[in-house]
Amino acid sequence: MKAPPDVCVLVAQHGIGDHYIVGGFAEAVARQHRVKVWLAGRREMAWVAGLYPAVGRYLHWPDHMKAETIMTPMPVGGAYYFAHFPRMDLVRAVGFKDFHFLDAYRVRLFLREEAALTPARQPSPEELARAREFLAKHGCPAGRTVILNIDARTTALGGIDPRYWPLLAAAIRTQGLHPFVNQGPQTQLSDGLTGAPFALSDYRAIVCAAGAVCTVRSGVSDLVGNLPVPQVVVFPDFDYLGGPLIRGTTLTKFGLASPPLEILARKGRVQEDVRQISQHLKSAVALAA
Repeated sequence: MKAPPDVCVLVAQHGIGDHYIVGGFAEAVARQHRVKVWLAGRREMAWVAGLYPAVGRYLHWPDHMKAETIMTPMPVGGAYYFAHFPRMDLVRAVGFKDFHFLDAYRVRLFLREEAALTPARQPSPEELARAREFLAKHGCPAGRTVILNIDARTTALGGIDPRYWPLLAAAIRTQGLHPFVNQGPQTQLSDGLTGAPFALSDYRAIVCAAGAVCTVRSGVSDLVGNLPVPQVVVFPDFDYLGGPLIRGTTLTKFGLASPPLEILARKGRVQEDVRQISQHLKSAVALAA
């Protein structure tokens, strides 16, 4: 489909973090480049467009077509523009000194340094009602459940002790809360962990209804970042791209009203980490109640 002359179609062919950030910058792109913005990508990600008023439409970009081959030099009307990173050249700098993941997107989208993400809309009453039904079906008390996201598809997770999540789940239970894992296609539930699969499109509503969330650093951390519930993000302790993962992808630079507690999972500190996380979640959930 040809883009209308006043529309720039931003192609986000990668995962949920890519879609969420590109959608979040759609308003800034529309304002700075004086175009309307549509989003294109995988069919199952179409719901992301509904999180941002500035995204007028979502188009399916066929999986067999490499968006990286789009030659449009910058976002303009009447064209498709690859909103990720050709050959990964630019993104390799993430984490080098103070260069952040969002800065890479700003450069790629030709945005000013001060360009900010538009907050995604909050879950609707209908979405929250369905989320509470899901939690009740799985024996999870609304407002007292901690959703755990323990794996990622595109962020390497080396360095996290395999005991981390079962120990954290046990510590959360001692605080009177209920840990529940979002079980993705590759998620292995070891002893002490319970969970079920649920769609990314339902994730934000389920987290809101649950009451709290703890994620390993991944695109899901971006997805839930602006939700009004206590959050913890666990960062593997290793270099990623141009420097430490936590330096290049910290959520403290996302302009959030309440940034999550960020934990660097250093070797030999599992017990200390799970104690800090569980106590933080207990206190934060109590304050939010």
